[in-house]
Amino acid sequence: MDAVVDRDVKAVVEFIQTHIAASHLVGVAEGVVQLAPIIWGRYQAEPVNVLAFEYPQMRASSENEISQLTAIGCSLVAGHARDDSAAAAGAGERT
Repeated sequence: MDAVVDRDVKAVVEFIQTHIAASHLVGVAEGVVQLAPIIWGRYQAEPVNVLAFEYPQMRASSENEISQLTAIGCSLVAGHARDDSAAAAGAGERT
């Protein structure tokens, strides 16, 4: 799982970390939160997804890998279908 920080939030955090002493980071960030509505409250606020957790996407690295994955998927589906038909045939014999 990957943690993804909003790019604007990341830019602000990186700026603060390079310009403010470590012992003041939390206090400054909390102060900005308190001042934000006063300074920028007249602007329409848009929602910001500060931190999101995402699962990495499976990516095929080549056409060959895509073909292999497709073949595996098809054989699994075909194998499942054979199992179902065998079970159905067996069920018919019992009645």
